[in-house]
Amino acid sequence: SAAFGAITAGMDDLGLNDGKYVFDMRVNWDVGDDWTTSGVRVDAVNGAALSYHYQTLLDGNGNPTDSSNAGPGSTLATDRFATFSSTPAPQNSNGRFNSDYTANLAGRAFPAGVVGTEVRSASEFNVALFNTSTDNGAGLDRYVHRTALDLSGVAGFDGGSVYFSQTGPAGAGDILVGTLTSGHGAVSQGTNLTVFDGEFYATPEPASLALLALGALFIRRR
Repeated sequence: SAAFGAITAGMDDLGLNDGKYVFDMRVNWDVGDDWTTSGVRVDAVNGAALSYHYQTLLDGNGNPTDSSNAGPGSTLATDRFATFSSTPAPQNSNGRFNSDYTANLAGRAFPAGVVGTEVRSASEFNVALFNTSTDNGAGLDRYVHRTALDLSGVAGFDGGSVYFSQTGPAGAGDILVGTLTSGHGAVSQGTNLTVFDGEFYATPEPASLALLALGALFIRRR
């Protein structure tokens, strides 16, 4: 976790859910303070892909439209294991998943961009949200972002575990599958942000590691 002033940020590992490896980012703030903004950029690398559930919304004319700036928009548990950002909410509250956050958009986060420049693709998620209401009670474990990684395209990974790290890979054979950059603000911090960065690494199962080692030996022999 990180702490610079009155707001903190951290990450929960939700493990393998619905075929995707899922991580939840939380923020906390002191009593009397208030969350103002969160910007998140996640890049999927080495064959990994970000997974989404697009919420069907109605436009001004009542026609359905897929919005890439909304939460999963479903009461189904499996649909909640998707990549999206939200204003701070309890981890499993219905409002976190069913709300449309287009009114809270501040544009792209890193680099900063105006509303309409947000990125939500298989390789990059880049969105910033801001505050539209006041909540100066203690923000205990309020969640602002969820990352869902599909690793079916990662070479050398045929099952295993995935973890978030701020200190690099835990093992020599671990595979970098994503990078995360984020900044979070509170009223007391003014224009200053709490920075929370890190990487996602995949640890292949022992059988996969053995196959990789055999392949390396075969290439070396040739």
